[in-house]
Amino acid sequence: WLPSSLTPASRDFLGALLEGADVHLYGQGQCHLGMKAESGSIFVLQDALNTCCYAAHGGSFSVWDSGSRFAVAGQNKVLLDDGETPAQGFRSIHFGMPNEYAFEYLMSGGDNSLHVVLGLAKPDARGELALRAKPYFGKFFMSGAAAGRVFVFDPEDRLEPAQYHGNVLEEITEHEWRDELAPYLAAEAARRGVPLRVEGDDLVIRLAGEWRRWRYDQCFIQLVPQKVARRLARRGVTPPQLTQLVEE
Repeated sequence: WLPSSLTPASRDFLGALLEGADVHLYGQGQCHLGMKAESGSIFVLQDALNTCCYAAHGGSFSVWDSGSRFAVAGQNKVLLDDGETPAQGFRSIHFGMPNEYAFEYLMSGGDNSLHVVLGLAKPDARGELALRAKPYFGKFFMSGAAAGRVFVFDPEDRLEPAQYHGNVLEEITEHEWRDELAPYLAAEAARRGVPLRVEGDDLVIRLAGEWRRWRYDQCFIQLVPQKVARRLARRGVTPPQLTQLVEE
């Protein structure tokens, strides 16, 4: 474990080829942060620019907003070199959102991968949060993805299907919420100091000075590539919304 506190703005390629370090950037990140990262974590207090986590296959990345092509060609390393020990996996969380072409060609499969987009506006002068008009403004979300999963906080159903063409919505299971998504959210919110809590099956956030509560399956959607949905369906795992897709 190697802590690293840096100046308000980093140079390009911070955390490239990361292997185990815990990097804290209390300012603005530049391009290519976390490129081909394998393990460890990168925490960016503010935003980061383009092509962050390019081809990353492990580690954790926390940021508010990021530029275009976040996690392009990310490919999760499921096992370590011994072929038996599960790898840390590739995880990311945007408290805001990524820009165009987010998760393009994503190949990050496996239960130890996890990506979250909350779509929150930055704190105002009083430190209060608010929902943005959409959780993601860009187009081609998960374009060409062949594996992986992205959880999007969208309690008002504002993400348009055209924005994630080629991917489908999949139900979030209790296991995914309680054992994976909920603890990850709670830990990252606490690390960033965001007024967000997990209480059982509920997510609680203070927005515009008011605490609001949702059950996880009422506020989050899970996006998976169409190819993954077809494969799950052939194995008999067919949520109702996939039936028509498979028949086609």
